[in-house]
Amino acid sequence: MSDSFEFSDMEQRLLDSGFELILPPGSEMLQAVGLVAVQWGYLEYEIDQQIKWLHSFPSNEADLLNFRAPFKQRGRQWRKMARRVFNAEFIGQVEDISVQANAIKPRRDAIVHGVFAGGSDSMSLSTYRSAEFVNYEDTNAETIMEVARRISVVGADMLRHSTKVLSAYAERPQPPMPHG
Repeated sequence: MSDSFEFSDMEQRLLDSGFELILPPGSEMLQAVGLVAVQWGYLEYEIDQQIKWLHSFPSNEADLLNFRAPFKQRGRQWRKMARRVFNAEFIGQVEDISVQANAIKPRRDAIVHGVFAGGSDSMSLSTYRSAEFVNYEDTNAETIMEVARRISVVGADMLRHSTKVLSAYAERPQPPMPHG
C-alpha cells in the first residue's frame, strides 16, 4: 500500500482553478440553503400526498406507486392520474404547478447538492449535471433566498389547489395533513 495521496481529476482541476473551499458557509447562506430544502420538502410532500389520494380512485388503482422514483417521474404520474379524475380547471392547476416545480428543480438541486466555495458574502456554487461540472457564479444568500421564495410560491399554489380539490371531492377519504 502506498503512502502517497493523489487527487482525482476533478479535485485537481478545482485546485488548479484557485477553488477555495470554505466550510461551513456563513449563517445567512446556511439559512437560505436550509429554507430551499424545507420549502422543497413541503412541495414534494404535498404532491406525493395528492398522488396517493388520486390512487384511491378506481381509474388509478392499477397504477404502481413508487415514491422513491425521481421527481420528474412522479410528476408525470401525478399529471396522468389527475387527467383521469379532475375537471379541466384542476388539471390546469396540476399542469401549472408541475411546470413551475420542474423549472425550479435544477437550481434547487444545485443549491442543495452543490459545493460552495469563495467568500462569505458571495460564493461560487458548483455541481455535477450529466457528468459535466456546472458553475453558478455570484451565488449569495439573497439569490438563494429568491429560489426559496419561488418554491414557496409554488407550494402556496399547491396548497390552494389541494384545498379546492378536497372541497370539491369532500365525500372522498381525505389525505393526511402535514403535522405542524
